[in-house]
Amino acid sequence: MLKAWCDRFQAGQMEELTHTRTTDIVQQSPRSICCWFDAALFAQEGTAGFGCYILLTDGSFGIAFNGPIQSTQDPAMAEIMACKEVLSWLKNNGFKEVLLFSDCLNLVKSLQEGNEASYRSYFGAFVDDCLSFMVFFDVITLSFVRRECNSKAHSLARRARAQLRK
Repeated sequence: MLKAWCDRFQAGQMEELTHTRTTDIVQQSPRSICCWFDAALFAQEGTAGFGCYILLTDGSFGIAFNGPIQSTQDPAMAEIMACKEVLSWLKNNGFKEVLLFSDCLNLVKSLQEGNEASYRSYFGAFVDDCLSFMVFFDVITLSFVRRECNSKAHSLARRARAQLRK
């Protein structure tokens, strides 16, 4: 499944780049990577999963990964938990310049504004965690993209359900 997806991606089906104009951004820094992530809820299992894919500086496919996240049935919580997982993975794998893309406007605004009032909630605690991870990067940006521009990350998030059955 993943191989077929990668083959299609390599074959030029890169509509995300057209919509987000990522190629223009990547060319500004030869060390930057572009990272799309998303979350998916699994109502029957009462849990969620996340998915992420990365494009390298030249626009070529880098890596894709996914996994389960803590039990939640709240979409905003699933998105912020996915963000924390992705930031942790990026930090642990030595990436220093990252352009992040999410289709959750609430998450993007919360992280961009860093509103301390929002920290008085469970969601806010995860916002604080994500902001703490973000200081480890030399350059990090987070941008909102429409859901249709984030379909590959969402597909990977849906596929994380298989890991729950193991």
